[in-house]
Amino acid sequence: LEMEFHANEDREGFSWKEKATYYERIHQMFMIESELDSELEGWTPAHTAKYLGMGESTLAKYLQFTEDPDIMDDERVSGAKTFRTAYKQATIVRETKKRERQVKHHKRITTEGDEVTDEDRTQDFAMRLVEHEDCRVWIKGFLDDDVSWIHWDPMYGGEQAGGAFTSFEEKDDTPEYADEVLDEMLPELFRVLQPGRWMALWFHPARYAEVKSRLETAGFWVNPYPCIWYKQDRNSDGHEITRYLTNAYETFFLCAKENDVQPILQVSNRQNVFVFDTIPRAARRHIMHKPAELLTEILRLISIPGEKGLDPSVGSGSIFEASLASGRVAFGCEISLESYLGALQAIKNVVSEIGVK
Repeated sequence: LEMEFHANEDREGFSWKEKATYYERIHQMFMIESELDSELEGWTPAHTAKYLGMGESTLAKYLQFTEDPDIMDDERVSGAKTFRTAYKQATIVRETKKRERQVKHHKRITTEGDEVTDEDRTQDFAMRLVEHEDCRVWIKGFLDDDVSWIHWDPMYGGEQAGGAFTSFEEKDDTPEYADEVLDEMLPELFRVLQPGRWMALWFHPARYAEVKSRLETAGFWVNPYPCIWYKQDRNSDGHEITRYLTNAYETFFLCAKENDVQPILQVSNRQNVFVFDTIPRAARRHIMHKPAELLTEILRLISIPGEKGLDPSVGSGSIFEASLASGRVAFGCEISLESYLGALQAIKNVVSEIGVK
């Protein structure tokens, strides 16, 4: 078996999955032998790692894959080209499956009448705020003039997918699909927003005129001066450095539903530039993760504490951190299962930190 492994080790295309299988077979071989040979008694993965001449932690990571076939067979893991990527994806998948089990458990205890714990109550609260659904279906559940504010970071299409998408999920990020969702949602958002109230809508700077026109067609009054999130800590962004400078800002419109009611911003003595650092890469829950402090400042502009609003694509779940901490109520929707589960966790984290009555 060892000779077979070393013969394949130098072969071009010898994948991390094949290595994992060999490591597991070699380890199991020694485990079986240890039951028959007293000299090998008490054999552990540390002994196998030493025998193979590799680090204990590296072998442990490989063995984790073979110990959990469901994780290894998940397409996000099995489709990874390198072991490093596969291990990162496995960590994400493992956490996602854990959260899925929690959601299923909560649904069971609420339908079967089992004893309800504080954790179950928090889960119930979170599930009432955010739904796993297509926003075009979800929005139909709101009445006319139902909400006091709206925050939306839709998918942009093309280079910046935005909205509900994550970096490794299969997605339709074409401009055509983005326009289709925008055109279907804007009239619905206008319908559910109360007269004289505001929506903050993020957009790609290259689509300023196009998005402004679509908003006005749907009935919104649009402030022609867009708001800017300036990312003062951003030093690089992966663009081709010979022709591009580092993109250190994102833009959003402040748009209102008038209907004979004058919209008034709650804070008028500030600039339209919002200076907030980005979320560190290791802490990002979503490709378009925006800091809760930024969203809190936006909510201060367009709403007052106690008011109900909505976000059709919650992404990282920052809108819940911002709304709950500032005394607002946000209802949200997320089409990505992973981001939906992450949003549930974000709500539960806020509840555990500050408590919500």
